[in-house]
Amino acid sequence: MDSNQLQRMRSYLDNTQMMVTMAYYSKVGPNWRSNNLLPDVNRLYFIREGEGWIRLRGRLYHPKPGQLLLLPAGMRLSFGRLGDNGFGKYWCHFTATVGDVNLFQMLELPHCIDVRDEAGLEKQF
Repeated sequence: MDSNQLQRMRSYLDNTQMMVTMAYYSKVGPNWRSNNLLPDVNRLYFIREGEGWIRLRGRLYHPKPGQLLLLPAGMRLSFGRLGDNGFGKYWCHFTATVGDVNLFQMLELPHCIDVRDEAGLEKQF
């Protein structure tokens, strides 16, 4: 990342208004499925157990325990459970805007990452 990109990112973050609307731990049931949802909030999923799939921006993910997913608002989202052991996950819904624009429309970030400090993130949730 060059210095102009870093400066622009800092400016966005300095001016971001954030609000968490919901946060819980859930284990999804057999009916946890949706196709072509267009969410109006951002979502974070911290996977702790189980199996499932998530399709975002045409890319299919099969997150594993210990992974964190960022699912931005306004992007087509599909998801479902696999097998009998659906996801157990910490999750939150939140808004993050700079003025009237969703922060994640301005930043290109990975949608799925491996968490280095799982115990630390679990405490944050």
